[in-house]
Amino acid sequence: MTPFLIRWTKTAGSASDRFQDSSVFNETLRISNIQRHQGGRYYCKAENGLGSPAIKSIRVDVYFSSGIQQHLELRLLLLQ
Repeated sequence: MTPFLIRWTKTAGSASDRFQDSSVFNETLRISNIQRHQGGRYYCKAENGLGSPAIKSIRVDVYFSSGIQQHLELRLLLLQ
């Protein structure tokens, strides 16, 4: 199996919109204690050097922030 590279990005915004309190493990982007300003369109790019990269996007809407710690996990599923 060819090794692959996964990269998560967010559409342009202010510096506070960047991946704060987040981590990437394998294909999963985890945003801890998500806040309203972290909503928006997120892109996941997967490539293995063979052919064109696969790019998928998801829109995240954060309607409110409670006093309870929350987290969001976005996961790319790779079909073989």
